[in-house]
Amino acid sequence: MDVPAQYRLRLQELGLRPGVEFTVTNRSAFGGVVLNVKGARVALDARSARQITAELTEEAK
Repeated sequence: MDVPAQYRLRLQELGLRPGVEFTVTNRSAFGGVVLNVKGARVALDARSARQITAELTEEAK
């Protein structure tokens, strides 16, 4: 992940590492998201969510 160190550590603590698959399960009106990461629900505020770059899997296309 090409993100500032302050976000990288926090995202890694939440299980978001390069190559990890996740699903967006909810989006708030203010930009926050809830993700399913390996069966765990992870809530991110808008600022943290903007640090993530993702690609769709073949299943999602």
